[in-house]
Parts: sequence; structure tokens; C-alpha cells
Amino acid sequence: MSVFERECGPPLDANRGLAWLRPEPHAKEGEPWSSIAKFFVGIDVAKLKNAIAIAEFGRDGEVRYFGEVDASEASMRSFIKRLEAKYDVIRICYEAGPTGYGLHRLVTEMGHECVVVA
Repeated sequence: MSVFERECGPPLDANRGLAWLRPEPHAKEGEPWSSIAKFFVGIDVAKLKNAIAIAEFGRDGEVRYFGEVDASEASMRSFIKRLEAKYDVIRICYEAGPTGYGLHRLVTEMGHECVVVA
């Protein structure tokens, strides 16, 4: 048993790794996970504006600062819908803090995985 497992418990699925890296249900049988268009979004949440950084999957994936988006639900929903049009899988993380709860609910309601990071 690793130190991590002693402190945090076993991985979410010992056979397939962490949930963050699992293939999506819409992946076709036998289709390599690497063939699915994936996108990672990091959000620094605030009361009025959310600062967003984006990264494409893979070692050579592009990482860039997207900019600031109005923190309203309508603006964030619109931003996520634009990403949905381009990518099969969107993974979102946001900075821990009191303004992130609404964002988390919105993202999970839209069917995407969302995690809190410190």
C-alpha cells in the first residue's frame, strides 16, 4: 500500500485509474482514448469575472490564457457551449473558494466533470 493510499484511500478504480482519466461512456468500443478530442479548462473564479486558461490534451497540446469571462451563469454557460461544439470531452477545474460553488453546479449540470483545486 502506497503512502497516498494510506492517507487518501485507494484510487477510485484500481483497475482503470483515477476517474479523471477514464474513457467517456460515449467512446466507441475499441476506440483508443487518445483519438477522442479532449480539452482541459482551469478557472480562477471571482465574484465579477472568471480568468480562464485552456489546455489541449497531450504532451504537445497547446496551453494558453483564454482571458476573462463574466462570472454570470449565462456567460459561463455560453462559454462552455462553445467548447462543447469543438471538443468531445471537457475537463474543468476551478480554484477553491466561496464563489466556485455555483460554477461547479453549472458545469456538472451540463454533464462535464468539474474538480476543485487549491
